[in-house]
Amino acid sequence: TETLLLIHAGLFDVLISAFRKVYVFLAQNSYIDSSRTVRGKNQYFANFMAGAVISTEVQWMKQGMKESPREMGIILKQLFRFS
Repeated sequence: TETLLLIHAGLFDVLISAFRKVYVFLAQNSYIDSSRTVRGKNQYFANFMAGAVISTEVQWMKQGMKESPREMGIILKQLFRFS
């Protein structure tokens, strides 16, 4: 509900900024390890991740959230393999 309110209020950038901050925190505190990949070392990778994940979330919500959150996690994992 809160996410939809932010979207409808035109505050999409707030969602992206929050995701980016969490992602950077997780990486800096070794909860996730992206430092071993070329992508993970790129200074723009956190921004890329935030934009991609939030855009996908928004589209999922607009389409009625037909997939479960677990299914969306699997879909995102497949999308980020880049192979």
